[in-house]
Amino acid sequence: MSLMKRDTVISYEGVPGTLYKIYFKSGDMVEQGSPLLGICPPDKLQYVRKVIQRIHAEWEK
Repeated sequence: MSLMKRDTVISYEGVPGTLYKIYFKSGDMVEQGSPLLGICPPDKLQYVRKVIQRIHAEWEK
């Protein structure tokens, strides 16, 4: 027996950009108002990456 995969469409009506983070996993229950996606304008993505690198460097200390 095989199970059919169900996909749920998430519509986004914000500023166009690059998806850099997903804050949930398939099947998770998410509270209303919680962030689902991290979306960044392409010209700002380099700054987001630098912040993430700094945080990772601090964690490694």
